[in-house]
Amino acid sequence: MKNSATMWNMGMACAYLIGIIILNKQFIVWLMRVSTIIFLFLLTSLQFLMAVPVNGQKMSDCKVTIKLEDESLLAGLKKLRHKRISDSIIGNRK
Repeated sequence: MKNSATMWNMGMACAYLIGIIILNKQFIVWLMRVSTIIFLFLLTSLQFLMAVPVNGQKMSDCKVTIKLEDESLLAGLKKLRHKRISDSIIGNRK
């Protein structure tokens, strides 16, 4: 008799918890979404914190002189780009 009463009490507890879960299903779904968003935010933040510094070209390392006579700025930039590409292929970069 004692065991059946214990099982009945456990069954009632499970039924009560299932009732709570059914009533709060929208809250649980919302909580899971918020937890996922927070987890992704933390993961992204850690990636930014772990980033290593890079070595790039400084602005003072490369000096360019270009003379434009009766040309548009766009044409001059295209000429400069073509010159930089050909210089890097030949190996004349300074």
